[in-house]
Amino acid sequence: FEQYCGNLTQLLQVAIKKSEEETKLVQLEREDFFEKGIIGRGSFGSVRLVQEKISKKWYAMKCLIKKDIVNKNHQKNLKQEIQIMNLLEHEMVIRLKKKWQDERFIYLLTDVCSGGELYDEMKKHGKFEESRCKFYAACIVSVLAHMRERKIVYRDLKPENVLITSDGYLKLIDFGFAKKLEVGEKAHSFCGTPDYIAPEVLLNEGYNYCVDIWGLGVLV
Repeated sequence: FEQYCGNLTQLLQVAIKKSEEETKLVQLEREDFFEKGIIGRGSFGSVRLVQEKISKKWYAMKCLIKKDIVNKNHQKNLKQEIQIMNLLEHEMVIRLKKKWQDERFIYLLTDVCSGGELYDEMKKHGKFEESRCKFYAACIVSVLAHMRERKIVYRDLKPENVLITSDGYLKLIDFGFAKKLEVGEKAHSFCGTPDYIAPEVLLNEGYNYCVDIWGLGVLV
């Protein structure tokens, strides 16, 4: 066990520390974080690098403009995205730590990944060695298997939605197109990124979890 997973005592200590951290986060407010700069922008706002004032731990904070969400009738989508993030419990899925709101913004606090996007890494190196490709593919398969267990189809697998952690593992982000599908149910919405969309989506035939496997094949 220790050869593949590490020392059991150390693993338990990490789990306890993680639980204590999450308990403290529940008590924190928006004002308990320093803003250090913008690390990303999206359709409804920006993502900012923040630091918790006491623990000095780093997080990413997505700041969504309420007015833009309402104007584009995106309330239902945002609610669904938050619900799906709360359903997922996998080390390679970005975790929603806490959320707040004020008159202008909705704030979503998540982990921060120092390795940047997989897309940038691909642009930098052109192509990866086979062993590295296999490792990244295995990471994504593990996440998709977890999502399948929770009856969730992702629908937007692409390198821009995959971050690299400081220890080299991957984390899947952005669940704006994710949807819960019951067994035997099919989705019909046309969504995703053109280069990665499965044929059954383009043909409007109805689709299920298989579209994520197609996206994985294109990505690899």
